[in-house]
Amino acid sequence: FDQTELIRLEVGETEGRFVARFLGGAPPEVLIGNVELSTAMLPSALDDFDAPVGVPALPRLTKIGAFYARDPKVREAVVRRAKGRCEYCGQRGFETSSGKRFVETHHIIHLANQGPDTIDNVIGLCPNHHRQAHYGANQIELENELQAILAKLNSKAH
Repeated sequence: FDQTELIRLEVGETEGRFVARFLGGAPPEVLIGNVELSTAMLPSALDDFDAPVGVPALPRLTKIGAFYARDPKVREAVVRRAKGRCEYCGQRGFETSSGKRFVETHHIIHLANQGPDTIDNVIGLCPNHHRQAHYGANQIELENELQAILAKLNSKAH
């Protein structure tokens, strides 16, 4: 087939799956003057083949992996220093069930890149800026800004 030929399909459902049966090809001229589009026909024919998204019951899997043994005291010290606020934008974290404000901790130089697990390398961030630090298009610029902020915070503490 090429772009000058239309194909005709009959679509049906069998055992919960959409099935298409090829009925042949036709040149576009055969439709001129013979077809009126209704609003029901406007979605793409390919939309008819979209399977439902998701599954009713997920299989349970076991995952084995390696991780870094972090010092919990570093996290505690950074959360205390942040006082419930993102140390980048200043936004207050949401209130947790214990009444504390939620702040995530981020290693500016990642542990995978041999970054130290010390308060001199960890900053308290809101979830949005934490994700941005990992996945944002401006990761390098943000890392530089976070390092500058952290240097100021640490100079005040010492």
